[in-house]
Amino acid sequence: MMQFNLLPYRAQQRRRHRQHFYCMLLLAALLGGALTGIGWYGVGRQQQAQQTRNQLLQQMSSRLGAEIKHAAALQHQIDALAAGIEKIETWQRQRGRTTSFLTILAAQIPSAAYLQKMTQQDQKITLDGYATSNLAVAELLQNLNAQSDDIASAQLLETRAAHRHGAQALAFSVALTLRQRP
Repeated sequence: MMQFNLLPYRAQQRRRHRQHFYCMLLLAALLGGALTGIGWYGVGRQQQAQQTRNQLLQQMSSRLGAEIKHAAALQHQIDALAAGIEKIETWQRQRGRTTSFLTILAAQIPSAAYLQKMTQQDQKITLDGYATSNLAVAELLQNLNAQSDDIASAQLLETRAAHRHGAQALAFSVALTLRQRP
């Protein structure tokens, strides 16, 4: 048996429910699309802001790297200047010591001995000269060994016969070791 709907308002009600359902579905789809678009826009803005921050950090990092290189170069220059200052101060201290040593050496050389050459290497000094006799060389060694402030030891390296100004002479070589001073 067939059923007939004699009341037209039920068909209209179903049609309204269907239209309402499709409208709500369309509204939900539009709202979902809008929310998705807003989400994509927000994420895009955050990515752009992060990229800007990353670029800023890279610029700052490269600038700091350059400053570090410059600071290292300056530190190297400072170290070189400090080493130069230390050398100059050492020379200043040794200048007084050298003057004192030369004064003492002049007083210790006997009248029969003559110095021709003096060389220094660190704390060792070599004296080359002429004497009229072995006695003058022995007196020189005794005088240098007796002086104890600057000279740690004096040793005779060699003596040999030589001619000096047409006369017989004795060429000698003496090694001195200086005392360490602070």
